[in-house]
Amino acid sequence: MKKFVIIIFLLLLTIPASQVVGAAPADIAVYVNGSKISLESKPIIVNNYAMLPLRDTFKIVGCDNVSWDNQTKTVTAISGEMVLTLKVGDNLEGGQSPVLSGSRVYLPIRYISNTFDSYINYLDRNIYIVTPFLFKNGQWYTSGWSISNDQMQEGKVTSPSAKSQVVVDNQRVIEIGEKIYYPLNIVSWTLGRETLYVLDSSNGKFKYLMPMFGGDYYIIDEDMLYLQSGSWGVGFGSYLTRIDLSVEPIQSQSIGQENFSYGAKLVLNKDGDTITYTMRWKNWELKPEGLYAMGYQREAALEGEVRNMSLLEKTYGYYLIDLETNTHKLIKEVPLEYK
Repeated sequence: MKKFVIIIFLLLLTIPASQVVGAAPADIAVYVNGSKISLESKPIIVNNYAMLPLRDTFKIVGCDNVSWDNQTKTVTAISGEMVLTLKVGDNLEGGQSPVLSGSRVYLPIRYISNTFDSYINYLDRNIYIVTPFLFKNGQWYTSGWSISNDQMQEGKVTSPSAKSQVVVDNQRVIEIGEKIYYPLNIVSWTLGRETLYVLDSSNGKFKYLMPMFGGDYYIIDEDMLYLQSGSWGVGFGSYLTRIDLSVEPIQSQSIGQENFSYGAKLVLNKDGDTITYTMRWKNWELKPEGLYAMGYQREAALEGEVRNMSLLEKTYGYYLIDLETNTHKLIKEVPLEYK
């Protein structure tokens, strides 16, 4: 899995903060997921745009790993798979620019919302932020990308249909100790449609981990076994990876033999001399002795078409994958199914 990197160049104003027109600390309350929070620095208003201090913003959106390179004037923040680099030198997208007030950099709330998949609204001198939570303490929370803004009021979900969607997402939640892992469907230019988050219930902090692309997963301690099927379950293969969640950026490696596809059952369709297939994936199960999964040699069936029937028949079946040695053995041959 490739590391997800966003590079954004920031224009930091070199004139004294007192000369920045309209930039002044404002008496604005900030609420995150319904609770009022305290910031190290107050928000400011510049040309009628509400702006939040950069370091406080990173904490709110789960980026605790933040470093500053004074020589290159670069801030780097890491959250799960995402590496966000903010560098002195250019404007932000959307026509808004960050400002330097005192010794602190401030970011416009629209940029924060677009980058970190958070719903943010400035209303009556209050900033309401909803990070990608699900359900906590009797209150629904979700991302502004998965519902429209008119379905939210003061940082809370008001639409019954939006709440129903959160219920569906909740069915895939995995709780391990005080950590809650959950995928959430998010329509976003930045992070992708379905994104995996972790919520630490001991302190209420969440963290972005990785895009899911409709994937299925198990978590053992801080190791995640991830099943991803290509092209929404049709055609391009099914892949298993093991992801180390204990490091940032998170690291991944392939599971099993490199030239095999795992986790999907094939359904064939013969049309003349051509045999195509669809995939019924999530055919895998984690047990104490290892990981069981449907599998076949990948070269036998590619891009929705069977390329080598004899090879497919020879290798198609249930495999037991040893997660320590990353080797597999065929447990049971399975006859191919035709539509």
